[in-house]
Amino acid sequence: MTNSYWWLAGLAYLARFSAVSRPHTRSELRLCFYWCTDHLLTRDTAYRVV
Repeated sequence: MTNSYWWLAGLAYLARFSAVSRPHTRSELRLCFYWCTDHLLTRDTAYRVV
């Protein structure tokens, strides 16, 4: 999947949050994307273990 797809998916995800929680969530999402890049993972194969 292209980077523009992930950019749009990130925007759609952030749109669900209020103005108060959006900056924190945006920061967390950015860290997740950077972590995937650093570990040579695609964003669609990485998932959170609960």
